[in-house]
Amino acid sequence: DLGVVPPYVTKSLSKHGVFGCTVEWFEQSNGVFRKPSSWRVNALASVNTHDLPPAAGYLSYEQVKIRQRLNLLTTSAEEFKADAVKEHNAMMAMLVENGFLDPELLKDEDAHQQEIVESLYKALKGAPSRLLGGGRRRWRGRA
Repeated sequence: DLGVVPPYVTKSLSKHGVFGCTVEWFEQSNGVFRKPSSWRVNALASVNTHDLPPAAGYLSYEQVKIRQRLNLLTTSAEEFKADAVKEHNAMMAMLVENGFLDPELLKDEDAHQQEIVESLYKALKGAPSRLLGGGRRRWRGRA
């Protein structure tokens, strides 16, 4: 359960005490990301998952570049990139609206990529989920 299964699956697993997974990039509906405080309690929450690029790569559209290079696109590259840009902008909006990201940083995302990645993890810490997941490198030296 990466949060992309039908609701009855999540409900059934939860009923049997099985935690789900809440992946920040998947917590959206109709192009709007859910605020982390509304995520599931009985879940392992993470920014991304094993089959997504690391956060910085996702912010620089590596998922588009990789799929294009491997001929995995089911639409035109332009259409896929446009969808990725919409998703990116929706994520940035959620981060700003919930106080995890200073909107001034979005004026030059490349120069502030580290701060934007950190805001994704700040949002993760705002979730009620009992388990939080992140790469060791991301958490080393962090309070």
